[in-house]
Amino acid sequence: MVPVKVESPTVSVYLLKLQLILGIVLVCGDLILTKTGSCIGCFSCYSLGGSIKDCEDEFETYDKTGHLFKKDCRVGLLEFESFYCVKIKGVKKKTGETVLIRTCSVDDWGNVCGEIRFEQGGGEEPPEEDISGCLSSCDHDGCNASHSVHNGHVMMWIIVLVAVFR
Repeated sequence: MVPVKVESPTVSVYLLKLQLILGIVLVCGDLILTKTGSCIGCFSCYSLGGSIKDCEDEFETYDKTGHLFKKDCRVGLLEFESFYCVKIKGVKKKTGETVLIRTCSVDDWGNVCGEIRFEQGGGEEPPEEDISGCLSSCDHDGCNASHSVHNGHVMMWIIVLVAVFR
């Protein structure tokens, strides 16, 4: 009988498998944490009659408006995790003043224009007001800016893909 020489897989094959497994773990971890374990980040401000220039729709670069960004946005007295950002722009019915509100919410408020009753919880001012204008809600970090802010997950995925498939 002639001995048969069996070659073992090379170290590079093991490294490739390890990189692939690491990539899958990172993808699964990101998906799980993004949906269930972290609050959304939203811009949060209340500008009445243009009183807070940084809050108005002529948003400057992030380094000038970043102080308005709440990374882990929570609402109410019990600080519930928020999963939506909200922007309301219009005119207060009582006074005729322009108002722009950027905040976060537990619920999806939809997208609508018309008469809006805004009720703010958690002891913040004003507690309630009627606004004639538009409301929009969205579900990714920083989406209630006047122009979209880049999502941090994009850069993370680029790094993961480069690391796994280099």
